[in-house]
Amino acid sequence: MAQAKSAVGPRRRRPLWLAVGLVWLTVVVLAVLAWLLVPLVDPVPAPTPDQPTSAPPSPTPEATPSPLSYSVSLDPVRAGATVKPAVISAELGQPVARLPYAQLEGQRFLGWFTDPDDPAAPRLDNATLDQLPTDRSTTLYARFEPKPTTIDRQSDGLPILMYHYFYDPDRGESGADGNWLDIRLFRQQLTWLRDNNYYYPTWDEADAYLRGDIVLPSRSIILTSDDALPSVYELAVPAVLDYGAKLTIFPVVKYFDPAWLGQFDPERIFFQSHSYDMHPGTADGSAKLLTATPQEIAADVAASAAVLGTKDILCYPYGVTTEVAEAALAANGVRLALIIGNQRAYPLMDPMAIPRLRMSDGLALDDFIYIVRDAY
Repeated sequence: MAQAKSAVGPRRRRPLWLAVGLVWLTVVVLAVLAWLLVPLVDPVPAPTPDQPTSAPPSPTPEATPSPLSYSVSLDPVRAGATVKPAVISAELGQPVARLPYAQLEGQRFLGWFTDPDDPAAPRLDNATLDQLPTDRSTTLYARFEPKPTTIDRQSDGLPILMYHYFYDPDRGESGADGNWLDIRLFRQQLTWLRDNNYYYPTWDEADAYLRGDIVLPSRSIILTSDDALPSVYELAVPAVLDYGAKLTIFPVVKYFDPAWLGQFDPERIFFQSHSYDMHPGTADGSAKLLTATPQEIAADVAASAAVLGTKDILCYPYGVTTEVAEAALAANGVRLALIIGNQRAYPLMDPMAIPRLRMSDGLALDDFIYIVRDAY
């Protein structure tokens, strides 16, 4: 019996060339698309001579650590009391430069204490900065008392010493009169002041003390020299700087060379006015200031301030004054005016008649100590 033939014939194979063609067609299409899309992408411009490639950013330097420090916080304690600044910082092991004074209306600042209430707590001020710890932070507390209403002679008083000229016997010099002081005696005096820890307040501190606003360190003193003759610069100033003291020089400003203003440490050598041109005597031998009008005094104050840059302090020519002069000086911004009073200066004295103590040649050291520490 013959076998029947399958209705489905054998599967026909696709030719190999067709598969290869499809692969090549795909590659061509992708290449064309890539070529068409390249212009749509912003090219990265190549560097030109005028536009060099940027250097890589430099690394940020590490901050140098600041020295370790400590702080002194100042608490005014009382309501309404103020102090600026309220916090002082210093490098570990180094004392703070200064302590400010707290203020309270109608009250006198007594100082800074290590405890707000303990009566045995020590008092600290600008004369005792070495007693502040420098290895840790601390807080100090202000204390006040009622401001005096009359001249307070119960306080220590402020000796303001008046010198004039200096001479050096080792250079064969001698003094013409009692206004000339042997520089060796002056150095003895400075030695004693240094060895006994005397404090030299600024004129701002002296002004606040004399107005009854603050108490000064117990051993405070101010040194002054009138007329600004060359011997002051040649002999007195070097001695003052050698012994860590301070000196205020009072020139008659018309005859003063302002080049001296920049020659010395401004924290130790100060210049204030002995008037601009009120010192030369009149026909009867008195100072011009005694007969000057308020307008003339105002002009003199302005002329002096234009040279010295300050009009805060004035010492009267020949140490004498009048009510007219005092009123004119106060009206024109002079804060303190100095006479020859041969006593200490006390709070609430007339600010236009603050006394000084005259220093004369031949004064023995024991007499100097008595004047500074015990008398008046």
